[in-house]
Amino acid sequence: MEHRRTGRLRGIFPIRLRTRSAAGHAVEMRTLADNIGAEGLYLQLPLSLARGASLFALVQVEPTLLMAVRISVLRVEKRSHGLFGLGMRIRQARLLAP
Repeated sequence: MEHRRTGRLRGIFPIRLRTRSAAGHAVEMRTLADNIGAEGLYLQLPLSLARGASLFALVQVEPTLLMAVRISVLRVEKRSHGLFGLGMRIRQARLLAP
Protein backbone atom coordinates (compact mmCIF):
# COMPACT_ATOMS: atom_id res chain seq x y z
CA MET A 1 0.00 0.00 0.00
CA GLU A 2 1.37 3.41 -1.04
CA HIS A 3 1.79 5.89 1.85
CA ARG A 4 3.58 8.77 0.12
CA ARG A 5 2.22 12.30 0.37
CA THR A 6 3.87 13.37 -2.89
CA GLY A 7 4.28 11.74 -6.31
CA ARG A 8 7.45 10.26 -7.74
CA LEU A 9 9.25 10.75 -11.05
CA ARG A 10 10.02 7.32 -12.45
CA GLY A 11 12.97 6.79 -14.73
CA ILE A 12 16.70 6.35 -14.54
CA PHE A 13 18.58 9.10 -12.70
CA PRO A 14 22.39 8.85 -12.48
CA ILE A 15 23.51 9.42 -8.92
CA ARG A 16 26.88 9.85 -7.21
CA LEU A 17 26.91 9.02 -3.49
CA ARG A 18 29.34 9.92 -0.74
CA THR A 19 29.37 8.53 2.77
CA ARG A 20 31.70 7.10 5.41
CA SER A 21 32.28 3.42 6.05
CA ALA A 22 31.83 1.92 9.52
CA ALA A 23 35.62 2.33 9.91
CA GLY A 24 35.36 6.05 9.07
CA HIS A 25 36.82 5.88 5.55
CA ALA A 26 35.37 8.06 2.79
CA VAL A 27 33.36 6.01 0.29
CA GLU A 28 32.11 7.23 -3.10
CA MET A 29 29.82 5.19 -5.34
CA ARG A 30 27.96 5.70 -8.60
CA THR A 31 24.56 4.14 -9.23
CA LEU A 32 21.13 4.90 -10.63
CA ALA A 33 18.05 6.10 -8.78
CA ASP A 34 14.92 4.27 -9.98
CA ASN A 35 12.60 7.05 -8.88
CA ILE A 36 12.73 10.36 -7.06
CA GLY A 37 10.22 12.59 -5.32
CA ALA A 38 10.12 15.65 -3.11
CA GLU A 39 10.62 13.57 0.05
CA GLY A 40 12.73 10.64 -1.07
CA LEU A 41 14.28 8.39 -3.68
CA TYR A 42 14.86 4.71 -4.33
CA LEU A 43 18.13 3.22 -5.54
CA GLN A 44 19.99 -0.07 -5.67
CA LEU A 45 23.52 -0.79 -4.46
CA PRO A 46 25.78 -3.86 -4.36
CA LEU A 47 26.08 -3.39 -0.58
CA SER A 48 23.72 -2.85 2.30
CA LEU A 49 23.74 0.33 4.36
CA ALA A 50 22.50 0.64 7.92
CA ARG A 51 19.06 2.09 8.48
CA GLY A 52 19.53 5.74 9.45
CA ALA A 53 22.89 6.06 7.66
CA SER A 54 23.45 9.55 6.22
CA LEU A 55 24.77 10.20 2.73
CA PHE A 56 25.42 13.10 0.39
CA ALA A 57 24.37 12.62 -3.23
CA LEU A 58 24.40 14.41 -6.57
CA VAL A 59 21.43 13.37 -8.70
CA GLN A 60 21.34 14.07 -12.45
CA VAL A 61 17.69 15.12 -12.80
CA GLU A 62 18.06 16.39 -16.39
CA PRO A 63 21.09 16.62 -18.70
CA THR A 64 21.99 20.09 -17.41
CA LEU A 65 20.40 19.98 -13.97
CA LEU A 66 21.86 18.42 -10.82
CA MET A 67 20.27 18.17 -7.43
CA ALA A 68 22.52 18.04 -4.36
CA VAL A 69 20.82 16.14 -1.53
CA ARG A 70 21.48 14.98 1.98
CA ILE A 71 19.68 11.69 2.42
CA SER A 72 19.25 8.98 5.02
CA VAL A 73 18.39 5.30 4.70
CA LEU A 74 14.77 4.49 5.62
CA ARG A 75 14.64 0.86 4.52
CA VAL A 76 16.82 -1.81 2.96
CA GLU A 77 15.54 -4.70 0.83
CA LYS A 78 17.61 -7.66 -0.37
CA ARG A 79 16.82 -8.01 -4.09
CA SER A 80 16.80 -11.34 -5.94
CA HIS A 81 19.54 -10.23 -8.35
CA GLY A 82 22.11 -9.67 -5.57
CA LEU A 83 21.65 -5.93 -5.08
CA PHE A 84 20.11 -4.10 -2.14
CA GLY A 85 17.18 -1.75 -2.74
CA LEU A 86 17.32 1.31 -0.51
CA GLY A 87 14.45 3.63 0.25
CA MET A 88 16.02 7.00 1.07
CA ARG A 89 14.53 10.07 2.75
CA ILE A 90 15.65 13.47 1.46
CA ARG A 91 16.67 15.61 4.43
CA GLN A 92 17.93 18.62 2.45
CA ALA A 93 18.01 19.42 -1.28
CA ARG A 94 19.37 22.13 -3.55
CA LEU A 95 19.18 22.42 -7.35
CA LEU A 96 22.45 23.13 -9.14
CA ALA A 97 22.19 24.58 -12.65
CA PRO A 98 25.13 25.55 -14.88
